[in-house]
Amino acid sequence: MDISQRDHSADSLLVSEIFSSVQGEGINTGRPATFLRLAVCNLHCWYCDTKYTWLFNEQMLAQVQNEMKRIGINDTRPDLRVYDKNEEAKELSISDVLKQILAFDCPHLVITGGEPLLQQDSLCALLEGLMRERRFFVELETNGTIKPRKEILDIVSQWNVSPKLAFAGNGSYASEKPECFETFKKLNAYFKFVIQSEKDLKDCEEIVQKYSIPKNKVVLMPEAINSRLLEERGRMLSSYCKDKGYKFSTRLQILLYGNARGK
Repeated sequence: MDISQRDHSADSLLVSEIFSSVQGEGINTGRPATFLRLAVCNLHCWYCDTKYTWLFNEQMLAQVQNEMKRIGINDTRPDLRVYDKNEEAKELSISDVLKQILAFDCPHLVITGGEPLLQQDSLCALLEGLMRERRFFVELETNGTIKPRKEILDIVSQWNVSPKLAFAGNGSYASEKPECFETFKKLNAYFKFVIQSEKDLKDCEEIVQKYSIPKNKVVLMPEAINSRLLEERGRMLSSYCKDKGYKFSTRLQILLYGNARGK
């Protein structure tokens, strides 16, 4: 039984937030979109900027802090704290989510999290309902550790797969699933790597080579929660991408809104 089955019924979704903005990352940066952010995640990256979707107890906080010590990360970000699950994860019926998305009157939907593929059954029902109302371009953002089921493959237009490197602190046993890499390679998927240092570039190259990911499907993005770090790391990464033939992505939402939620 997976996390989603334990936490909600098959005709509902555990939702963190639904809002309208512009896509801030990846190849569609700048495009107006409706965002559906789902709660819960099977990985727990210390730098995650949406910890309010999954960091719900002291045990998990201690686990993240221990991982940070193990990999030598000394970072005291204010979001590294326990969140109230009752406040942050709302169980909404599929029909309610459908109505909220349609109300924005935007045919571009970004499904993010958390880890959306933990709720595949309910997502399939939602997306089938959406397509009956209006044709959507659907981006689904995933950490790449859960294989999508057949039912969802024909509905999602683009997969934004974000493999977690060693500095994320999950351990390769949890964050690297070879069968998932092979599955996503066959889809319209872009592999977005979050980079903090040159060591991460080496880890990224190992994965790209190991799974023979095409260069035009590799996207590098700086890990940064403020514009100063974004600019500093972005300069290094943009030059690297030019040399390697990869795509570069900034984090437009940081430039526009800082590290604010639902923007």
